[in-house]
Parts: sequence; structure tokens; C-alpha cells
Amino acid sequence: MTSSLIQQAYFDELEQIQKIDSMDLKPADAKDMCPALAEALEGMSLEELKRLSISQNDLEPYGRT
Repeated sequence: MTSSLIQQAYFDELEQIQKIDSMDLKPADAKDMCPALAEALEGMSLEELKRLSISQNDLEPYGRT
């Protein structure tokens, strides 16, 4: 890869990160889910729910902490 291609890739990725950072993200609550999904989540154990969540450690390899 040439330096200009690397630089362009960097700026493209930076632009995507800035778009994500500008989003107003909010956690989903029960009214945002269909009844089947809510029932499925209610039936899961705490360990199963933990696997669905994301933590700072999950993002650290990507520099998104």
C-alpha cells in the first residue's frame, strides 16, 4: 500500500469514527422490543445476558474506549 492510500484509508476511518461519535445512542428498553424478543431475554440466565452485553474491554483492541 502506498502512503497516499494509507493516508486516505486513515481519513476514511477517522470520518466513520466521527460519525459514530456524533450519534445520540441510547439503551433499548422494553417498549423498543417486540414481545417475542422481550420474552426471550426474560428467559435467559444472567450468564447468557452478560455475553450479549459489551464492555470497555471488548472495545479496547479497536481503540474505542
